[in-house]
Amino acid sequence: MPPRLARLLAAVVAIALVAGAFALRGGLSSDDDETTSGPRDENPDDGDDPAAGAYRILCDEDLGEAACEAVAALPGVAAVEVMAAGEVLAAYTGGPTPDWDLWLTLDPMAGVLDTARDQAQLDPVTGTSTSVASSPLALLTFDGSPLPCSDNVDWACVVQQVRPGVAVPSPTTSTGMVVVAAGTAGLVGTTTFGREVTDAPEWDLIEDLLDDVETAAGRTTSQQTASMLVPGTASAAVTTAGLAAVRARTPGGQGRGLATAPLSPEVTVGVVLVGLGRGGDDAVRALGDGLTEQTVLDALAEGGWAGGPDASDGLPDPDVIYALQEELG
Repeated sequence: MPPRLARLLAAVVAIALVAGAFALRGGLSSDDDETTSGPRDENPDDGDDPAAGAYRILCDEDLGEAACEAVAALPGVAAVEVMAAGEVLAAYTGGPTPDWDLWLTLDPMAGVLDTARDQAQLDPVTGTSTSVASSPLALLTFDGSPLPCSDNVDWACVVQQVRPGVAVPSPTTSTGMVVVAAGTAGLVGTTTFGREVTDAPEWDLIEDLLDDVETAAGRTTSQQTASMLVPGTASAAVTTAGLAAVRARTPGGQGRGLATAPLSPEVTVGVVLVGLGRGGDDAVRALGDGLTEQTVLDALAEGGWAGGPDASDGLPDPDVIYALQEELG
């Protein structure tokens, strides 16, 4: 073979080898991107399960900052976002389904969310849940205050004789929704009622109670109970017994003479971890045990949730709670 032809063939072969190497490298790179760093499915109802060990959690703001931070530190948690219950309802009914895997919230809220989605003609989004902690509702007030019903603080006493000045959480929060539902049930004497209760005189008392909340007391039950450490904000606050006890034990609470009074009939409010979307049930199974760690339980107790893993009791059905919240706008 002539030398010039041999050199030409060698050059052609070299170019072909280099081109093939680039093509192979590009193919591997494309595969790697798809496997390890592809975009997360934005609609968990119609796509893949989330990657194991990368769960995204919504944490109810009413559980307290410490609890949400403790959950964020658990192995397998990729992100935690603190949101009010009303914000979660809006997010899941006002556009594309969000891609959260879990919701740490109060017991009725999963059913309230599915009711909201049903009203918006959307499919249910919640799945398996596991109980984590609980607390009964109570009244945070002042030791020795002249409550006319100190031996039995029922809802008739709260709305007719203690008001005005009783702080009740905003119905845009999960605790607020629970308090409104518990107060309505306490006034009508049953938990088995429908939306027609909003035409009853008892409902007018609930609306008056909400209208009389002192602005300085704040929107959430945490803000309201903390405000009672400062004179002139509220005469009492409907909250969880756990949080009421936390505030009363502080130096400021002792100095102000804060005390806890049980509400009648008793209502237990549970904290649950709820699966969201297609991968939610697997996420609950993967992270459920982590919520029993002492650091998480201590953080929940700091936010007022010191009871055992009990389900909510003494409340109307979630669809009724949703209807009451909607009535309040």
